[in-house]
Amino acid sequence: PLASNHSNFKVKLILHQTFVMLATLLLNSLLASAGFLTLGIFIAWPATALPSIRDSNDGSLSIEWQSWIGSTGYIGAFIGTIFSILMSKYIGARQALIFCGGTSFIGWALVFISSSFTLILVYPGLFLIGWSCGLSCPMASIYVSELAGGGNKGIVTSIFNLNITIGILLTHVLGVLVGWSYSSLTITLVHAVLFFALFALIPSPNELARAGKSVRMVEVLKKLRNANEDVIKEANMITKAVDDDKIVVKNGCIDNMKAMDKAQFKKWGVILTVFSLSHLSGINVLSTFLLDTFSSTDISDFTLILVTGLAEIIFSSVQMIIADRLGRKTFLVISCIGTSLATAGFAAIFWNFENKKEMISSLGSNLLESILSSNIFLVCCLMAYYLSVAIGSGPVKYTLLSEMFTPSKQKTIAGICYTWYWLFGFIIVKMFHMMMFNFGLVIIFISISAINMGSIIFIIVFVPETRKKKL
Repeated sequence: PLASNHSNFKVKLILHQTFVMLATLLLNSLLASAGFLTLGIFIAWPATALPSIRDSNDGSLSIEWQSWIGSTGYIGAFIGTIFSILMSKYIGARQALIFCGGTSFIGWALVFISSSFTLILVYPGLFLIGWSCGLSCPMASIYVSELAGGGNKGIVTSIFNLNITIGILLTHVLGVLVGWSYSSLTITLVHAVLFFALFALIPSPNELARAGKSVRMVEVLKKLRNANEDVIKEANMITKAVDDDKIVVKNGCIDNMKAMDKAQFKKWGVILTVFSLSHLSGINVLSTFLLDTFSSTDISDFTLILVTGLAEIIFSSVQMIIADRLGRKTFLVISCIGTSLATAGFAAIFWNFENKKEMISSLGSNLLESILSSNIFLVCCLMAYYLSVAIGSGPVKYTLLSEMFTPSKQKTIAGICYTWYWLFGFIIVKMFHMMMFNFGLVIIFISISAINMGSIIFIIVFVPETRKKKL
């Protein structure tokens, strides 16, 4: 009996240590990825803000200025990622995240002030918010990779996408219920709280190694790793990696790129293409102009916001649970197939609304017309679309970035990935209204469907499987 009690106590102790370890890792990762929450908020904010702004300005806001409200943040984010490449050599990821938290608060304060004084202030506010996201997102990737080490990367990097979806849901619900002035005030207060909370982030093992605090580094590793893991061995590996990184920094970015071989350039091309898949899925454009996109359908604004928001939250949470159960390529392939089918469904729905019902009836299919006109079919397509993005093209890019490159290499490649991500995003968002008026939603969604179906070949041939593989 004594031996049995001792064994039970030991099992409970191990479970308690594992719980504490995961809680510490997940809570710090969740807080560090606050920039992704801001990202979700600023991507979704124009969707409900633009109709409210148009009402407050008696519809006098031109299409051109509306497109700038949707895309100004992307310019700021593009410049912010360039800063991340330069600043990552001189400032730690944790310090950068705190700085970004303060910048986001100032940006949203300007947006709120613009609702009471002059609309022109919304543009510098959105620029600062985008700049903060552009700097904080790659820094968060570095910080979380340093915390997670070689394991649990699928779970912790899925938090990035979860925070984005929470931000989108929060913004859409607020925008529908209270309008852009009060929603901006609420978002400003949320960012004030986040700014002070970021000071509670624990230093990463790599940050402590760079500061020469080896004893403190071992203490932090013990909080972040299972009891059976050799933290001393990992501490020595981190110290060596930090020493090697100093040589890389001393050589400079250009020298390091010259020393790269063909395989390394291929990895860069793969990760940049995977980052592009998020925009090619249409998720950011859909989030930015959600109400305008589906305004021609019979579904109400609140129902649309509720369905899309809950779908994103639920499916992103499911992705966190299953993130390490299947391979990264598997998730991406499933994601592209689902996105292609769902956007083809959107194209059929808008074709039905844009054409006379007699055109479908003349084909001898009144049933088809009734299905395409049904809100139930639209909701099913929305659910399938958000599920597809949530399990693949949304979060997997962050996981691949952390598994294909070491934390030291991420200081350069993460900045480049996000620079491309924001530049590509700006082009797509800025052009969306023009494309919608010139080509129509049917052509847009057919194009998205075809691109995602074609992306499957690229994923199978070129994307490496990084699950359970060490660098």
